[in-house]
Amino acid sequence: MLPEDQAPAAAARNQMFETTNQLECKERLRGFIKIGQQYDIYLPNIEAPAGYCHRGWNFPFMGSDFKFYTDATKAQEILHIKQNNGFDAWGAFELYDSANGQHVCTFERKFWAGMLQRKWIVTSPEGEELFMIQEDSLVKSLVRRLGGSVIPFLDMILRTNMNFRSLDGATDFGAFNRKFSLRDRYEISRTNENLDGRILWAEGPLLDNAGGR
Repeated sequence: MLPEDQAPAAAARNQMFETTNQLECKERLRGFIKIGQQYDIYLPNIEAPAGYCHRGWNFPFMGSDFKFYTDATKAQEILHIKQNNGFDAWGAFELYDSANGQHVCTFERKFWAGMLQRKWIVTSPEGEELFMIQEDSLVKSLVRRLGGSVIPFLDMILRTNMNFRSLDGATDFGAFNRKFSLRDRYEISRTNENLDGRILWAEGPLLDNAGGR
């Protein structure tokens, strides 16, 4: 365990999100009524979704938020990711707990630093850098970028996986791994209990939809 002052989320926990160290995030097929991107979130070994996420169309210069609910009826909102500018590539996304309005953390996508290997920095509400999210392999990242547009199914074979690590790279907190599937399906895991469960829930839809993966 890390000392408390090095934990990757300093906000008080919401126990609703602390029941598991692993989630699966599945992209839904786009429909004519539900505009935008939709995801179902599953707990391990449970067939019914534990949550639902929706993001509307993301137009340039216009921020588009992510909202998480207990199910697709949208009767109960549980998390809210607020985009504070209109561009995903340079985006900063603030994660809020809908039950109490608590600002949990901010995800900052580092476009220029991630040109060769995608990178995010997660900060506290006060702006302190907590940990980074980065593609797992520079070599695979370069192959995907150079050959993905000309070699069929290369993106499926060399799937976009990302690691959650301390800023010095010494401590792992979890991972975001794409499953072998025609549709976007991800396994998000927590390997260190210092990672807030709300961050675990947020990372699947956020990294898929706003991560340029």
